[in-house]
Amino acid sequence: SQRAKFVLYNHSKIVVATQNSVLDNVTVLESLQASCIVYLEATKMNPIELFIPIITASHHLKKVVLVGDVTTEIPPPTTSTCSIGNNYEMSTLSECTRFMRAGTEPFVMKESVSSVLSYLPMKSSQFVVNSSTCPTLFVLESETENGKPDYRNAGFQSNWQCVNVDAYEGVGEMEPIPFVFTNLGEAEYVVSVYQYMILLGYNSNDISVMTPYNGQKHLIIDIMRHRCFELGLPMPGRIDTFCSGQGHRNKYILVSLVRTESLDSYIADGRQIRLIGSLAEKGLYIFGRKECFLKNSYSTAWKSVWSSSSAFDLGLYLGERYPVGDPSINNQTDMEKDKCYSVGSTDEMLSIVSTLLGQVT
Repeated sequence: SQRAKFVLYNHSKIVVATQNSVLDNVTVLESLQASCIVYLEATKMNPIELFIPIITASHHLKKVVLVGDVTTEIPPPTTSTCSIGNNYEMSTLSECTRFMRAGTEPFVMKESVSSVLSYLPMKSSQFVVNSSTCPTLFVLESETENGKPDYRNAGFQSNWQCVNVDAYEGVGEMEPIPFVFTNLGEAEYVVSVYQYMILLGYNSNDISVMTPYNGQKHLIIDIMRHRCFELGLPMPGRIDTFCSGQGHRNKYILVSLVRTESLDSYIADGRQIRLIGSLAEKGLYIFGRKECFLKNSYSTAWKSVWSSSSAFDLGLYLGERYPVGDPSINNQTDMEKDKCYSVGSTDEMLSIVSTLLGQVT
């Protein structure tokens, strides 16, 4: 309405800008009377995206606040729609990082480390930038004592686990068209685990599915529509790629890594595991081919995570219902091992879900 626009343009003092909204709303920024701009996910913005709002609102602007991941957990800008020419240095460094290198003192929130990230094998010291780059940045403290969580996810053996997915119907990763990577076995496995969680009583909005490649993302969406939407089950809160999913935290994250033959530099980047680990609040389940990540000497971060997994077969407690997870139980050694069912393949997980669906109907 006209009243709403009048209030927005003439009385707004604080503007919150994101990477996607900056270039699309230049004319709106020129009309605002804001004195403060808050940038969300500032470490993903290149200099042009950062300074356009500053220039357009410079006649009233008094303060600029950059909110982002200054501990280098998140990869450099990769999804920018703004051309930066042939200068590679500008493409790999955000302006937020440049400010830090110039000596701007950051304020780091201790709560920025999620409970899942706090007990992954990477210690908190690995999330601190070089002291010569930013001497004022301090080590983030863990939210849990002794690196162990104070809860257990209902129906699961562990709160985080790397799950090995062997060839499904004799096929691993596929490239149906150039540079479009998919993995049907992992997609079926992830969707069936999501169905399992929904049938146990988990809230669909609390679950996100992430994958590094757009091809796998659309494959998962297609399978979700067939196995969930058509059966009356809700769709997950978010299905996204690593790049576009940055900053979108959720309680439970299911990750499909896709690759089974070799790792490219994108997926091998250790910052990817720190990214998805920082997004998961209570549960993180990573699906991939263990040989591909354990034998890859280039990606030490992924190798460390897979080596620290409690088991490579997904461990489930089939008799539980959400939220019955016993908070006094921190790991699988506190329960009788014969109560835990190890899922050895995608077909086994599909069979479990089929049985649960039969009980519901």
